[in-house]
Amino acid sequence: MKPDVPTTALAKMRSRIAGFTTFWRRSRSHSPDSRGFSLIELLLSAAIATTGMYASLSLCLSALKGNTEMRDSAIALTYAEHLLSTIQGESVMWQTKTDSVPGRFLRHLPVPAATGQSTGWKVLQMNPFATDKRVGDMGDDSHLYDAGMLFALPSEQRPRYCTQYRLTWVTPDLFRAEVRVGWSRPHVPVDKYRACPTAMFDDIGNVVSVSMPAMVMKNVYAQ
Repeated sequence: MKPDVPTTALAKMRSRIAGFTTFWRRSRSHSPDSRGFSLIELLLSAAIATTGMYASLSLCLSALKGNTEMRDSAIALTYAEHLLSTIQGESVMWQTKTDSVPGRFLRHLPVPAATGQSTGWKVLQMNPFATDKRVGDMGDDSHLYDAGMLFALPSEQRPRYCTQYRLTWVTPDLFRAEVRVGWSRPHVPVDKYRACPTAMFDDIGNVVSVSMPAMVMKNVYAQ
């Protein structure tokens, strides 16, 4: 038979069990699950969530702004390239005599030809009597485009682009053509650059612009 446990030892064991039980109950009564959240904890959680949402919104707005700027630049480049191709196309009928240069653009070349002589920046204005010299996404000049381009860039777009071109003689048979397209930034009043002044292209804080140059040579096969 097992020896009897002394009564004092049993009393000590019971006392320890009772103390542990009391400690466990008290700790449970003060645990977060039982007492909920304090006002400071709720405010801190709300601040963290708000900061995260604001950062996500700012990121989305930045991405949208970047996509809009890329689209505007792509349209302006397309228009500048097409306009430059039109100027190059006019050189097909460029014959020997400088004063017989035909076309809407080449006829502005200074005569007689002298190296470095330039037309200066000229505004491509559709209506010479209008005060608003801006053009739409496709330049609002349908005769510059074929049916495919007219379908891709509808003419009902609001005019917002300023277009200028410059022709500079390099040799009597060769000149440099430059086309630049500019438009105001979103924070700028809509009508600030409606007259398309030359100085607007230097105002990089308010204006975005693209430019495209090309060398145009006389068609030696023209009769």
